[in-house]
Amino acid sequence: MGHAGSDAEIRYTANGSAVLNMSIATTRRWKDRETGEQREDTQWHRIVAWGKKAEWSAKICKGDLVYVDGRLQTRQWEKDGVTQYTTEIVADNIYGLTKHEPGDDHTAEQSPDGGDDSIPF
Repeated sequence: MGHAGSDAEIRYTANGSAVLNMSIATTRRWKDRETGEQREDTQWHRIVAWGKKAEWSAKICKGDLVYVDGRLQTRQWEKDGVTQYTTEIVADNIYGLTKHEPGDDHTAEQSPDGGDDSIPF
């Protein structure tokens, strides 16, 4: 669970499949044992969703609180002779937890499985 770092971006592959890319930030807070000061550490996570999940989640906006479950995937590629790596979360589910006012552009109409148990974005 974290906050969206930017608006969700959706694009379509050559065969018409939707793919969503976004990032979320998770922050851990604790009190330093030695100094007694409050500390925090923020980590950024890349999220990828495909198909109907991607289309349904496309209304997520920067700052929205979201819950994501899925699997970790690490990809690699060559760029200028150097091997590059990225690890991302391939989402099985993305739930918007931020309440938006009725009628704004961020209200989901239905869940990814087509049911009526929508969660407002």
